[in-house]
Amino acid sequence: GQRLLELFRHLDHHGVLDDSLVIITGDHGYEFGERGFTGAKSLYDANIRQGMIVKPPADASWTVPDRCDPIDIPPTTARELGSDVPEPCQGEPWQSKEDDSSQPRITERIREKHYNVAVEIDGIKAIYTYHSNPPTRPTSGQLADGPLREEYYELSAVRDGRFEDCRDSLD
Repeated sequence: GQRLLELFRHLDHHGVLDDSLVIITGDHGYEFGERGFTGAKSLYDANIRQGMIVKPPADASWTVPDRCDPIDIPPTTARELGSDVPEPCQGEPWQSKEDDSSQPRITERIREKHYNVAVEIDGIKAIYTYHSNPPTRPTSGQLADGPLREEYYELSAVRDGRFEDCRDSLD
């Protein structure tokens, strides 16, 4: 916190704070024993919801969307600088991002033994675990066999630290 305060004071002292786009984030979260995981090894929120601080320029005509992802940072920065979004950028600039909260949010993880996919929609998160086919997604046959494990929970409960609300099926 102290270093962030120093950064903002420095920008303000030099008269550029109001004109600055500041984004502070990490590449992923980190689990400290929640649900038996340590490090960055699962699709639980502690791992995939990294912290992010965004301060748009004071005169920006856009606001930070509710659903902002790190993949959106390069095109957002390019657009703010008045540049075209580079072709390889897969994200969407926050300046033109529509409210997509009604669309499912999908996160996946391909590992040597297991493939995990998390789907979030309408306040519910489901995590499915399948046999893996590294380095690609499972084959259609592996998917047809069904998941090895299914987990469902309300996002609000888990974000409040109530992991016991996890269920094995949807009601």
